[in-house]
Amino acid sequence: MNSYIGASGTFEVMRNLNLDKIYKLILLNQPISRAKLATISGSNKVTVSNCVDYLLKKGIVRGLGAVGSGKGRPATLLSINGDSGVLVGIEMNIPFIRVVVTSLSGVMLENIILSDIEIAPEVFIQQITETINMLKEQYKTCKLGIVGIGCAFPNYNHQTGVIESIQNMPKWNKFPILQEMEKYMLGIPLFIQSTIQAATMGEIHFGKASPFEQLVYISGTWGISASMYSNGNLVSGQHGFAGRIGHFIIEVNGRQCTCGSKGCLEEYASIRALFHKLYPGQSQHYKYIEEILDRARKRDPIVIESLHEIVQYLAIGVVNVINAFNPSCICIGGNLGSIIEASLMLEEIKTIVSQSLPKRYWESLNIYCSSLGELGVAYGCIAVVRDQLLSILGDKPVIK
Repeated sequence: MNSYIGASGTFEVMRNLNLDKIYKLILLNQPISRAKLATISGSNKVTVSNCVDYLLKKGIVRGLGAVGSGKGRPATLLSINGDSGVLVGIEMNIPFIRVVVTSLSGVMLENIILSDIEIAPEVFIQQITETINMLKEQYKTCKLGIVGIGCAFPNYNHQTGVIESIQNMPKWNKFPILQEMEKYMLGIPLFIQSTIQAATMGEIHFGKASPFEQLVYISGTWGISASMYSNGNLVSGQHGFAGRIGHFIIEVNGRQCTCGSKGCLEEYASIRALFHKLYPGQSQHYKYIEEILDRARKRDPIVIESLHEIVQYLAIGVVNVINAFNPSCICIGGNLGSIIEASLMLEEIKTIVSQSLPKRYWESLNIYCSSLGELGVAYGCIAVVRDQLLSILGDKPVIK
């Protein structure tokens, strides 16, 4: 069984692992029957029924009614009880803040853009506190209210709770965001992860990938980064910054990169590189990403021509990822994925990959663009809270 779902151990550990296993299988396969849960979990029917009964009692799961025809007792389908509480996801990106609210089942209820300017961390925390207070009042009639808050930040170090750095925003460098935010969240469980890891979990929980994939998720807003997901776990590296593929050097003594090196992939294959082609001399602003996406959808010949060079370099990056990690699928997400999908350039990437590698390395590889678009990171913030729902409700210690 994939480690995302669980393993075995002592009685108390077994109880919690079985609950986690059944809960997460319902999350990933809803609506689903008890019989099907027993089959895919490898657990006996009594164990499954005990876990389901507990989740029903807690209000986490609900029955959808009996289905089936012919002989035998009709099966009752189970799903997450979406109405019992809400989850909040917060994405801090450059240059905006996105706050989403979903039901427990993941149905989007709110999608709020708070800011389109560069901000200081203290201002960010003030804005988020005001927004959370507003949402607490708005959803106070839900049995569980706001169950938890998931946040995503660029270059967040999970081991220290600190943001290492944000490009051109020195006030964020080494800022202890977990410690500071916990002062104002008024007892609501808080979970923080890096932007790229959140996007990966969004794809696993809400997108086309599954927890059984060997996935490399490539994301791009202004730059490019990647996250690796294997055997149910995110691979973050010794110090938490694995996946900096945007800083693969592909051109010796090439263009100057913001990281200080020259010839980095993201100087040739990112939205920033495309932006400099289309809007020379202009300052970076989120409105330009939306404009590029709109022009790509309309097949604007200037955008399409500029994208050809971007895509060729991105395909080189994909080839390097395949050689390094041998994934079963590669998902291109974020705004970069949306632009590639809209411009119908994905097939060009696949063609370059097939021409650059022996067939055995790519014939079973799935390369696709995320259907979540710009909401991938926010959904990942929701996913990390849902993952810890049993801990939040008091059955196990919360892991941040």
